[in-house]
Amino acid sequence: MSIVGDLIKLYELWKSSRGNRPSAAEKELIVRSLPTGTIQVLSTDQIGKFVRTGNRDYLDSNDAGVQAAALEALEKLSERGWLRQESEVLFKLSGTGLKYAREFVSAA
Repeated sequence: MSIVGDLIKLYELWKSSRGNRPSAAEKELIVRSLPTGTIQVLSTDQIGKFVRTGNRDYLDSNDAGVQAAALEALEKLSERGWLRQESEVLFKLSGTGLKYAREFVSAA
């Protein structure tokens, strides 16, 4: 194999691993969901869907990005298999999600 071929393989490996790291928003959601591992998606006619973990509602009347980032983080966690939907509004961390949430708390 050539050096260029090796570099291309390394670049592809690096690029794929970058997408596997949880974002700060994802980490915050799962850590705040402890100890129960529950996250709720609530909705009102005035503001639409929003995320709640523990006693925190991801809403800011001055910044729609807070609401959007939390909903996107929830979707990403579900895609990773770290979160499962239990009902229309209730989501729970999977065993893997709980493991990582606890690791993030320990590392902080």
